[in-house]
Amino acid sequence: MLISFDENHLLSIQNPSLPQLKPYSYTLSGWSFSSFDKEIFVYYKRSRKLINFKNLGDGMQVAYLKSDFLPLLSFDKEILEKTLAMFHAFDEESGQKYAFLPSFSKNIDSFQSKLKQSFGIECLIEKRQGGTFVYGLTKEFAVPNGLAEFLSFVFSLILLYGKFDEKDGEVLGAKAHIPLFGVRNALEQELISSFERLAEQGIFISQNLLRNQDKTTLQFSTNDPELLRLFSRWWNESKLIGEQELVTLKFDQKQAEIRLQLLDFLDSLDSTQYDNINEIKTQIQSGLLKFLK
Repeated sequence: MLISFDENHLLSIQNPSLPQLKPYSYTLSGWSFSSFDKEIFVYYKRSRKLINFKNLGDGMQVAYLKSDFLPLLSFDKEILEKTLAMFHAFDEESGQKYAFLPSFSKNIDSFQSKLKQSFGIECLIEKRQGGTFVYGLTKEFAVPNGLAEFLSFVFSLILLYGKFDEKDGEVLGAKAHIPLFGVRNALEQELISSFERLAEQGIFISQNLLRNQDKTTLQFSTNDPELLRLFSRWWNESKLIGEQELVTLKFDQKQAEIRLQLLDFLDSLDSTQYDNINEIKTQIQSGLLKFLK
């Protein structure tokens, strides 16, 4: 039998005795994938086991191998200003163009100060009857192009419409709720397609849609360790005095723990049945590992 990280980069065993009747499809961490039946490694209820792929269920974590790491990207501050301008309108009486922030719940004074001091964006944000309005932006919204721009866009959406989740000083995840209506309804498919392209590169963001008449809210969240490490660095590079630092110091520790789990699992197998265990061990020791569920 052959043990490998399969076509979906998941640790599995090709067992020729298993019937190959049809592919089975799943969605984990916002990523949809499919395969024919095989034995697959899962981590479930603090124990590891091999199960048939067709029996993959809720709460089971699979081992994903990513061979390359995210490049050292810099935050594109222009993308933040363009994201501020994502919703805009025109006042016919004054002839003034303005942006608005639907469902904006952050403290306006501190947020406006952060925009100026951290990102060099000078604008006026006012909260009054009818919503939160932004004046003085110099950029217009444009759909991001390429990896660096899109990740800057995701980070900007978290700053505007979301938050980072922390526990004991460690960032565990990030999420945002994006209201989409009018012309911005078209962004729904663009965002979902972009999340799918990220998953193809081994970067995972879960998303779902809430629909209410003519309004759609796109919710997304991520606990992807690479993405959290990148976003934490961007936050810390721009944080003001008094703002809490985001910490991902356990990244390497967690990688070591996953490696230990998988190497220990391989050592528990009957090596006489597999010709390539040492090759898989080398991949585990050199690649980036993620548990997806």
